[in-house]
Amino acid sequence: AVDDAHGVITAIETTPGSIAENHRALPLIAQHTATTGTPAQTDVADHKYGTTENFVACQQQGIVTHLGDARAKQRHARSQGIFPDTAFPYDARTNTYRCPAGQTLQPRRLHASQHTWEYTLPKGVCAACALRSQCTRSKTGRTLHRHEHQALLDQARAQSHSTAGRRDRRRRQTLVEGSFADAANNHGFKRARWRRLARVQIQDSLIAGIQNIKILLKPRRPL
Repeated sequence: AVDDAHGVITAIETTPGSIAENHRALPLIAQHTATTGTPAQTDVADHKYGTTENFVACQQQGIVTHLGDARAKQRHARSQGIFPDTAFPYDARTNTYRCPAGQTLQPRRLHASQHTWEYTLPKGVCAACALRSQCTRSKTGRTLHRHEHQALLDQARAQSHSTAGRRDRRRRQTLVEGSFADAANNHGFKRARWRRLARVQIQDSLIAGIQNIKILLKPRRPL
């Protein structure tokens, strides 16, 4: 993790290759806060980090989410040519969705691991619908899922797709990717000098420290 002003590295973590990097977003934010003594205000990362879990967790901490949206990057052939979820308006008063054909989808069950409610229609309703070919290819009918913190998720995705969010992600390509390139090309970041995770962590921390010293030694224009 780097700061937005000068690209100073504020957090670093080395993990085995089996660990998905998007699972380490929140620990990096916590490390950034501990290092700088300043809570993060905006989290900027590519779409790999734009998961539901990261969106919701950042919003709960009051952090603006300028993450790329992982869901928007997904391109499933099954979803092409059918009504998007946005075509189903949600009624908070009754906790139901209304489909384009005017039918009401009721909450059916909670998926505890995903923290989402499943909304469906009674059996046979979709099968008899004239809009079925435009709505679903499932034999059991159309199903919607709503996260238990959907309002926070919607707010996070709105921030992700905002002009400011896109601008920050373009700036990130220079700051973060440039920092990675400098470490790899000039400081041996491409290879591990020692074996075992703890020793590689030491190596990576030393590289980050050297990069920060170089940044701090750069002459600054007077304000």
